[in-house]
Amino acid sequence: MMDDSLLSGEELCDKAINCYRNKDYKEAIELYKLASDKSYVPAINNLGYMHQYGLGIDIDYKEAIRLYKLAANEDFVPAINNLAGMYQYGRGVDKDCSEAIRLYRIAIDRGSTQSMKTLARMYRYGFGVEQDCKETIRLYKMAIDNGDPYTMKQLAIMYAMGREVKQNYEESIRLYKLAAKKGYIPAINDLGVMYEKGNGVEQSYGRAIQLYKLCSHQDSKALVLLMELYDNLEESEIMEILNEFADENMKLIQEKIKLKKENRKLKKEINKLKYKPGGPGYEETKKHFKSIKN
Repeated sequence: MMDDSLLSGEELCDKAINCYRNKDYKEAIELYKLASDKSYVPAINNLGYMHQYGLGIDIDYKEAIRLYKLAANEDFVPAINNLAGMYQYGRGVDKDCSEAIRLYRIAIDRGSTQSMKTLARMYRYGFGVEQDCKETIRLYKMAIDNGDPYTMKQLAIMYAMGREVKQNYEESIRLYKLAAKKGYIPAINDLGVMYEKGNGVEQSYGRAIQLYKLCSHQDSKALVLLMELYDNLEESEIMEILNEFADENMKLIQEKIKLKKENRKLKKEINKLKYKPGGPGYEETKKHFKSIKN
């Protein structure tokens, strides 16, 4: 076995990352230290991260900051972003949003999508800075230009809801589609909702179902959305859709559909009898209704 001290800083860092992924944090720290001793900047930043979150070692914000500063001084963008976060939340230093914003902007100038997203969020919600919708959108658009699907979805929501900006379904749909093309599951779900409701597009249950199905095996929300479509579909249609799902949830969903149908029928019976508490079958119908409801 090769002596770790003979490995380059990059090789040591790669080895440490593998240990981190396997949750062998103590070994990862030792390897990051060796790589840091060889002045490998990414390892210095990652070692700071380990100290910040107490992975394999006690949390030590001051040591994290020291390491982030070392890496940031070498113009390592992730370290600049991490250091900004420490100032934003006051970890190991006095909270200083002005310094955080200064650092985020430095990272943004170097192309950091993460800093674009974080600073946009600060301006959107007024975290440590006055709310500024125009700056939020400008930063979101920068991140979108970098191909970030999360930001595409966030701006799509803003246009769809008409919050902070004038409602624009056309632009919302365009952004949702961009994010969906990148396989971003939350955007695919939301795009399905747009088709289901007919917001910005011609209403299409078929298209909504198609989109929900694309991500249904990765996100249970899609199955819930399919269930919510039941009221707008014939039973045969929904069963045809569900028959395509060969997983352990299928029987449960089918049972829920059956109960939902019975529930709806019994509600009608209750409504017919609600003005006749002593009417025939009232108590029995009410009892069954309660059992299904529960």
